[in-house]
Amino acid sequence: MIKKVALIDGRNSMVSRYAEGLEGISFELAEDAAVPANCDCVLISQEYAGERFAGMAKKLREQSYPVAAVTFGGSCENQEALLEAGADDVLVLPMSGKLLERRINALSGGTALLGDDIDFSAFDRIADTNKGAGSFIVQENDFTNIYRFVLRVLERLDKHAQLVIFNITCRGNSLIEPEVLHTFITVAQRCLRRGDISSVHGTQLFVMLMGTDSDGAQRAAKRIIETFYAHCDDDAYDITFEVREIKE
Repeated sequence: MIKKVALIDGRNSMVSRYAEGLEGISFELAEDAAVPANCDCVLISQEYAGERFAGMAKKLREQSYPVAAVTFGGSCENQEALLEAGADDVLVLPMSGKLLERRINALSGGTALLGDDIDFSAFDRIADTNKGAGSFIVQENDFTNIYRFVLRVLERLDKHAQLVIFNITCRGNSLIEPEVLHTFITVAQRCLRRGDISSVHGTQLFVMLMGTDSDGAQRAAKRIIETFYAHCDDDAYDITFEVREIKE
């Protein structure tokens, strides 16, 4: 899966040159905090943002975007200042292309569908934080572990599971309002069965539907979207989805 990364920077900058040609990563330049929809993460050039960095990072984090600062200032003091200003990670250039790929994949949850290690503490966190009806809601890093676990279980059982990825976009490429995103997440959680698993990734919602086929996943996804529109009277938002069978 190609990772979509928004780079907030000026045109023809040095940062953009380091972003070119990274395998499995597609960059789109944004000269302000109105980033393109459906990005997996956002990189902000410190040199471009200057004193606006903290405000940009805050606005993007409110939209659930992972945010990294990109800088040529590698001092410990500068890195700590950027973290305090709201960065989830600090990418100090120059950096090898391979390392930059790994850091961006880690920031955007790029290992969510890869790897073998399972951290079973994720299951304890699910039990502690999900007491009501509807699907289990898990954090992005926990979703990684649950996905790997489901893959292993499906190898041994004659069962099906589907991954549904919902994409929320706003016409005019505007930012998704936090209230709208929260409404969609709440609607999806309540429409799903207990035992299904959902997780927010930026402006995307990933859902694992257990014990269903592709047709069943299609019906469930359409029901969620119809219910959302019944609760949200703002017709500026479009919701699309794709269904993938969870398998090796």
